[in-house]
Amino acid sequence: MFPLIGRKSMVAAEGSEWASQRKLYNPGFSPDFLRGLVDTIIQKCNRFIDKCDEDLAAGVSTDMLDRAIDLTVDVIVAVAFGEDWNVYDTSDDNEGLQTRNAMRDLTELLGIAQRNPLKRYFDTLHKWKTWRLSKALERNMQKLVKRRLAKFQLTEGKEDLKQQKDILSLSLSSVLRSKETSQQAVGAISITSDDMENMTSQLKTFYFAGHDTTATTIAWAYWLLLQHPESLTRAREEVVSALGKDWVQAAIEGNGISNGLSSTTFEKLQQCEYLDAVARETLRLYPPAASTRYAPDSNANADGWRLGESIVHLNFYAIQRDPDLWEKPNEFVPERFLGEDGRKRISSSGFLPFSKGSRDCIGKYFALLEAKIALATLICRYDGKIVDENEVYTTRLTSIPRGGCAVKLCLRGN
Repeated sequence: MFPLIGRKSMVAAEGSEWASQRKLYNPGFSPDFLRGLVDTIIQKCNRFIDKCDEDLAAGVSTDMLDRAIDLTVDVIVAVAFGEDWNVYDTSDDNEGLQTRNAMRDLTELLGIAQRNPLKRYFDTLHKWKTWRLSKALERNMQKLVKRRLAKFQLTEGKEDLKQQKDILSLSLSSVLRSKETSQQAVGAISITSDDMENMTSQLKTFYFAGHDTTATTIAWAYWLLLQHPESLTRAREEVVSALGKDWVQAAIEGNGISNGLSSTTFEKLQQCEYLDAVARETLRLYPPAASTRYAPDSNANADGWRLGESIVHLNFYAIQRDPDLWEKPNEFVPERFLGEDGRKRISSSGFLPFSKGSRDCIGKYFALLEAKIALATLICRYDGKIVDENEVYTTRLTSIPRGGCAVKLCLRGN
């Protein structure tokens, strides 16, 4: 994973180092901050819908995974980095598209090496490609940091930076706080190579985690809803009831959902319990992060077996379909997540798409918010038909639908 997320990523940190990083970035995922992201997510979702409309107009099927990746990249760059990379611009010098493609290709290479570890040791071409893509990612993240630092130094906007809660601002302000003294002018502060490595590691981590798994969830969830018309109808009726006819009409007409309509969307989405259950059931059936490995404490044991000095592999995909933990484990049943009684029946150790405990996914509520907005817009605007009902769940580095959950879209009522 290091070529992808960097050696100083908070994912790889332990003890007090991890705790300080988690504390630093928590404000970027607080409920108040998430509420303020709704406008941005909806604006990006409008662009996503425009691209789906282009597929419809051209008479071609929509690769929902590919479209969802463009959406989630668009969102994470805006909310975590404060920039607009316009991944829909296909020109060769588009930095955003280069970063997106480098991340995709690197993920594919690391997935191959995960399945065949000999690749990383004996395949020279594979190692060179991995190194080249990793360096390309690193360069683009360094450019991002330098742009923000130059803007900060130019305006001497210390207070503005400290008030921002996006990931890049939090990361940069932490570094600057450690350097600034009463004798130093803002423009004199420099970033060391160690500082830069630390920041770019976090930026790559949030970029990868902030788009890959959410896009996969959106693609699978829409595909599953099309396979289950009764669930689609229930989710659509709930969205209409909760968000209101004006919000839904704006989605149907494709004119974009105005800021006025999005101002209360965060609260209203909390009423969409069934839509939330659809997202969670999708994550149960098709967890993007399907497994993990960890080295337990040297004294750890389970049922008398000593686990210390070993590597434990947890297969979330298998756990979340274990018939001892789940009724109808291989069926799409969002209702299992509804109501207090339903949630009580779910074992905390049986539902692990975001892991659990103190080191669970810091962005889990952000991911669910983004997925629900995208799904609400999709189901209100389109009817669809699945291209391949036998879509295969496969592994890249994370787990994805091999065929991209391709669908043929049509406007509702047509």
